[in-house]
Amino acid sequence: MIKLTFVGDIMCEKPLLKAAKQKGGDYDFSSLFCNTKSLFSESDYLIGNLETPLAGKAERYTNALYSFNTPDEFASALKEAGFSLIATANNHCLDRGLTGLKRTNEILDANGIQHTGTWITPKARKEGCYFTTNGGINIAIITYTYGTNYAVNHFNLSEEEEVMVNLLHPYHELVYGAKVEENKISSLKRTFGRFVSEEKKIRLKKVLHRRYNTPREDNYLNEKTVRPYIEKLKKDIALAKTKADIIIFYPHIGGQFNIKPGKFTEYIFNEVLKMGVDAIIGSHPHIVQKARIISGVPCYYSIGNYSISPSSVYLLHEHLPEYGLAVHLYIEKKIVSSSFSVLKMVEEKNKVLTVYPVDEYAALLQDATDLEKLKREMMQIYTTVSGKVIHNEFVLQKEYIL
Repeated sequence: MIKLTFVGDIMCEKPLLKAAKQKGGDYDFSSLFCNTKSLFSESDYLIGNLETPLAGKAERYTNALYSFNTPDEFASALKEAGFSLIATANNHCLDRGLTGLKRTNEILDANGIQHTGTWITPKARKEGCYFTTNGGINIAIITYTYGTNYAVNHFNLSEEEEVMVNLLHPYHELVYGAKVEENKISSLKRTFGRFVSEEKKIRLKKVLHRRYNTPREDNYLNEKTVRPYIEKLKKDIALAKTKADIIIFYPHIGGQFNIKPGKFTEYIFNEVLKMGVDAIIGSHPHIVQKARIISGVPCYYSIGNYSISPSSVYLLHEHLPEYGLAVHLYIEKKIVSSSFSVLKMVEEKNKVLTVYPVDEYAALLQDATDLEKLKREMMQIYTTVSGKVIHNEFVLQKEYIL
């Protein structure tokens, strides 16, 4: 039997980036991963979604809320943490354009980390999935993204360039309910943005006790424009069936801070289930959503974050973005069971971020009040994922069976 583990969004936002900078100008991200190494070492294969390009210093490291670029030391830390495969298809893959997309793949290559979802050249995309053999079992991992943050970065892709990103949707359409009107948005928003950053706007709204963010469901669905992307994915899955024993779809899809999956997510999950995959494990909403076994297929609609800075000003804390899942698949020629561990992101006063398996974090707590709070939050996470209501005292465990 082999064990595959998937985690959600691996982010490096401004607070973490600043905290990781050393006196000599280098960066040290080891504290982010040091407390999950033991858990991850029990898996034969570890997969995560890299929610930032590695575009190099010349392309400006992260200095905005919604546009990222992280130093190369982050890739070294991923390798040291035990990651086998990194998904690069997500809404931030073009935060520094195609230059950043290409360099990200090159830096991952240089660190000996496999990757899938974006491609350095159109010709490089011979297959839309990554194949690996582990314990004599052939596994295909397919990752697609709903978009590329076009509303923020306004980076256009030519028809030829578009194949460099595994897309589920036209990159210039928003799954939150509208198509980007480029001229109106670019002229008005960019002009205003020169004077007031998004971060300053949110901080001002908080001071004024005004709403600074809202949950968003991905309810926009135009089946006519989505269909060509579905057909492309269908071909990838059909090819995977000729080569692999197990096919896992690992999409970057969903709303933001929405506890209920939107219409678009439900549509994609249903379509992919018809194609005959063995598991679906989603990320992007930055919170944990429901998971179900559907016709024998483990379906995790959102496993949340591996790392997000709790002090980031835009976060909505109602549904606990500082918790995420590590999803485990146990395989013997087929998936025989699935379980999940819960991870907690803990931010120190100096903004250094560390991720703990929740049972190990609980063992560190000396204050009974803190432990009870942790149990209440864990009960909320477990109920969200499983749909089961706990009537007795909640028991913290290393893994929970789906």
